[in-house]
This record gives sequence, structure tokens and C-alpha cells, in this order.
Amino acid sequence: MSSKKPDMEPTELVEPETLPSTNPQTQSIPIRASPTYDISDLKWTDMESSAASVKIIHKHVLKKARDAGGWYQSKKNSRKRISKLLQLTALLTGVAGGLVPLLQPLWTELPSNLGYVLIGLSAALLFANRFLGISSGWIRFVQTELLIQKATESFEIEWAQTMASMNGRPANPVQLSQLFDKLKHFATDINQLVEQETNAWAAQFDQDLELVEKSFKGRSTGSLRK
Repeated sequence: MSSKKPDMEPTELVEPETLPSTNPQTQSIPIRASPTYDISDLKWTDMESSAASVKIIHKHVLKKARDAGGWYQSKKNSRKRISKLLQLTALLTGVAGGLVPLLQPLWTELPSNLGYVLIGLSAALLFANRFLGISSGWIRFVQTELLIQKATESFEIEWAQTMASMNGRPANPVQLSQLFDKLKHFATDINQLVEQETNAWAAQFDQDLELVEKSFKGRSTGSLRK
């Protein structure tokens, strides 16, 4: 067995850098861009090189999970802002539309149909929120991010426990197989969470599209009957 430590340092294609957080509540917490690890050419000639290769794969899989969680974190913030803006505007226009008939005796210059226009605008905003999946997408992103974070934390603790039980010694073939199983299960769990969120989005989009089609068909049928 060679005593020389193999050169198995990860290939960093992206330099780590501190990025500003888009969430005002977490601006004091720096977000670091993780490096990219090349796992296309790993060595498995002896226990030391195999241990180094497993370490690189571990960092690669962990980076993929953190990137997925980071994507949902960034997207949920924008969806949250748009959702609140749409709901607040819809509420205000709806209330204003309901007050127009009460204000017309005192303010005769108000257009007689202004109330209907404001109520129609409020309904249109709520419809756009649902059809575009703004609020529902925000909730899905929050849930998926939390699930990814939970799975990642659980995996990191379990991995640390396994490393501690090895007392710093290179993994033997049996231990290597166990480590690969942990990596495979963790990567599969993260992919399933992303797939579930994507399937939920597709199902909701189809449902909303069907609702719109039925609404237009109903209006077209009513117009023809008239």
C-alpha cells in the first residue's frame, strides 16, 4: 500500500463568495456560494484513495441538496412579496367598490359604474393569483425548503456519527458500501422532494387551466343562448 497521499482535492469551478441575503430578517447571515466538485475521475486503488473519493462524493451530494434548498429559498421570497401585494390590492379594491354606492349621494361626481369596475378588478386580481399559482407556489416552496433542510440536517448528523465511529481510520469495503448507501438514499430523498413539488405544480396548473376553459365555455354558451 502506498504511503503517499493521493491528490484527490476537489476541482473548484466556482469560487466561494459571500452573497447578500434577499430576506430583510436574515441580512446579517452571509450566504456562501458552494464550490463545484468533479466526480468524473475518482481513484479507488486503495483504502486511502477510496476514502478521499467518498469524501468528494459526499461534498458533491451535499452541495446539490443545498443548491436545491437555496433555489426554493430565493423563489419563496419573491412569491411571498407578490402574493401579499396581490391579496392586499384585491382587498382594498373590493372594499372600495363596495363603498362606492354609499359615497355617491355625498359625492355626485363619482361614476355610477365605478363600484362594479373596482369589484371586477378585485376579482381579476384574485383570479390571477390563483391561475398563476403565486400564493400556492409560495406555500409549496416554503414546505419543500423546510423538508430539504430537515433531510439535509438529518443526513449530516448521521454522516458525522458514522465518521466518528471509524475513529479517523479509512473505511474498509463494508464501511464503504454503507457510506454509499447513505449517499444514495440522501440524494434520492432530495430528488423525490423536488419531484413531488414539481408534480404538485403541474397538477395545480392543469386544474386551474381546466377551470378557465370551463368558465369561458360557460360564458360562450350563455352568449349564444341570448
